[in-house]
Amino acid sequence: MKSITVADIMNLDVMKGCRLAAGEKGLSKEVRYINVYDNPLSETDQEIQAFPGEISLTFFYHGKDNPDYLYDTLNLLITRHAAALIVFDEYFKEMPLEFRARCDQAALPLIFVDRKVPYSLLISSIIEYRVQAEQRKHIADKLSAIASPRTSAEEKMRLTTDLHNGFQNNVVVLFAVEPGGDREDRTFSAETLNLCGAISRDPHFFAAEYNGGVLVILSYSDHRLSDVHDSVKNSIHVIHNYLPDAAIGISDQCHLSELGTAITQSCTVLQAGSLSPGTDSAYGDLGVTRMLLELSNTSALENFYQDILGPIKKHDQENNGQLLETMLCFSSCGMNYKKTANAMFLHENTIRYRIAKLKELIPYGKSDIDLYETISITAKIHHIKQG
Repeated sequence: MKSITVADIMNLDVMKGCRLAAGEKGLSKEVRYINVYDNPLSETDQEIQAFPGEISLTFFYHGKDNPDYLYDTLNLLITRHAAALIVFDEYFKEMPLEFRARCDQAALPLIFVDRKVPYSLLISSIIEYRVQAEQRKHIADKLSAIASPRTSAEEKMRLTTDLHNGFQNNVVVLFAVEPGGDREDRTFSAETLNLCGAISRDPHFFAAEYNGGVLVILSYSDHRLSDVHDSVKNSIHVIHNYLPDAAIGISDQCHLSELGTAITQSCTVLQAGSLSPGTDSAYGDLGVTRMLLELSNTSALENFYQDILGPIKKHDQENNGQLLETMLCFSSCGMNYKKTANAMFLHENTIRYRIAKLKELIPYGKSDIDLYETISITAKIHHIKQG
């Protein structure tokens, strides 16, 4: 999970209406703590030990008739590698051009907020946000350890119990991810947090941010196994109420002692890369893709993939062609020429010509069965790599 940045702080409710006046390049700086500068600077200020990542708050009262105070404070903050400078706009609605230029040069965000916002509210909101983020990271770390093959069975059970003491003997895990953006750098929305709260209302269910998405753990007693199918279906509905575009991977039903396996399965479904936004799929439906995912980091699979795609990509580059696009579409349409033609808005004979060309270029087998198997496997590998 990513660190808390200045950009994250600017999205807090307490910062509503804030204005970035300079230092835009520093919005990705990590925020570690808060300090207040509303006293005259002294030698003591220079001697105080400071650490990078400080959010500095000020009204700049002592600078309203003393430009040197403004620049001395700015120099101190730059020297200390502060994360940002927040100015309450009672005495200053804007800073001098040179001041802003130095903020830009040092990538120090200069942010104006309404003078009516209390110091205490701003400070407590930032601290609370950091604490919540650290708690979420702690939970995500536990989930990663439970899913890790390097963690012992005994430690996994201890972490599972520590994670949530309401789990029952059987679990199904759902992993939901919204499309777009870098999952590692994703800032979670209010909808995501509300979803986690909605799922966790059931004392036997648990939801948390994980790996750029939301991990939902549903648990059932041995006597409630007949409810699993409807319960999973209802949980998918709840997820899509909050995150309509999320793709959802669903694990097999596992014993609680195999929670790590269930977590891995739910994530594996999305790694297959074939789910569209707003859809869901189960691990048990992956078929041969499960094996391909196991082999995804091996040289044998990579060599196979390059042997197939190399000649196709070369042909497309030299002829401004669309053989690769046609092959992927043909696979997704179940090797049906008519469906592929309709999907690509082309004549069916054009598709037949292109598939015949693919057969010439693909080095594995010459029968139609060989061709279809190779196209299907190659398309699956391609989706895995793109996912």
